[in-house]
Amino acid sequence: LQKSSTLFDADSALVYVNAAGIQPVLRRGFTADGLPPLLLPNATAILQLVQTFPFHHSNGRKLVVGGEVDASAKGWFNAYGVWTYDIATGQLTELVLPTEPVPGRPGATVRSAGAMAINDAGDILLAIDADVSGASVQMLVLIKADGTPCVIAEEGQPSNVGSLGSFNFPNSAAALNDSGEGVFYNNFNGSQSFLFPFRDCQRLLDPWVSFSTSIPGSPAPIRGLAVQTWFNNNAFMAYGVSSQSGDYEGSEFTAYSTLPPGNNTPVHTLIAKPGDQAPGLAAGILLGRTSVVAINNQNQVLIKATLTGAGVNTTNDTALYLFQPGSGLQFLLREGTTVDTDVGPRLALEPFPDTAGTTRGYRVLNDGGLV
Repeated sequence: LQKSSTLFDADSALVYVNAAGIQPVLRRGFTADGLPPLLLPNATAILQLVQTFPFHHSNGRKLVVGGEVDASAKGWFNAYGVWTYDIATGQLTELVLPTEPVPGRPGATVRSAGAMAINDAGDILLAIDADVSGASVQMLVLIKADGTPCVIAEEGQPSNVGSLGSFNFPNSAAALNDSGEGVFYNNFNGSQSFLFPFRDCQRLLDPWVSFSTSIPGSPAPIRGLAVQTWFNNNAFMAYGVSSQSGDYEGSEFTAYSTLPPGNNTPVHTLIAKPGDQAPGLAAGILLGRTSVVAINNQNQVLIKATLTGAGVNTTNDTALYLFQPGSGLQFLLREGTTVDTDVGPRLALEPFPDTAGTTRGYRVLNDGGLV
């Protein structure tokens, strides 16, 4: 799913493509292609189609998709709704819309919502910006496959490190595995960031990774966490961190954490840090900032790295690596490399955008280790 600025200037659609052809899922407007009307109480809903990365996910049988709707009658802008789409039947079903009650949270009304994940069981994780007595309150809601909702975390709730802060909506970050376990990003007072775990709809009071966490071999204690969060079926979590004060959403170096069986205290391990020799490249070419692009259920991590050192310039200063615990970083591809294609040799030019925002869905690392 790729964002194009031209989509917002004309009619546009989100479609699902398989061997049977092209199936429309959401279309700007709401009457074309037999799609049901998407109407809000006291307002006309116009889908402005499908923007940032939190809003499109699939478990192979069902899509969870989102679009912007017109809730200006309530004075709400940048208002998103979430729908599910059954791939087999082509049925589009509303999940949450602005002005409707927040599932599982009495007294709260949806201002805007984004889907964070859907697992193999069909459980759906939502980030919601809600109206509670006239105030904006962000929360994380899990809707189980049977339709039962539960609120996992809410802005202002207590934890062992203070009251929960912003979920960075609409660019929230949370992950959900097939066992109903997960992790979410939270920002305290705009200055401290944490990764909190949850399982079976219960949030643990202690974060797994926090401001000032020490990772063996890292340049310094953590001073910021990248918003993107990656968590697999083995309770294996990979993430980007920064030692720079004020770099609260950056990724300077990368790490992973594992949870020993029967234990809620994770073990932290460094993946890469600035100044390390870049594996697979000439001596003197060093790693700069690294960030997590994706993980799989084999605990492999796809890493983007900037490069520094001899001969490095703006035409060749980015590389991709595959990390495997116990084996380290395996070099995959460098910007500026000539690669073979069906139409002859071509030069890889800046193929690795940052993982923030809309680029999250551009690349895949599957469980067979195929990038």
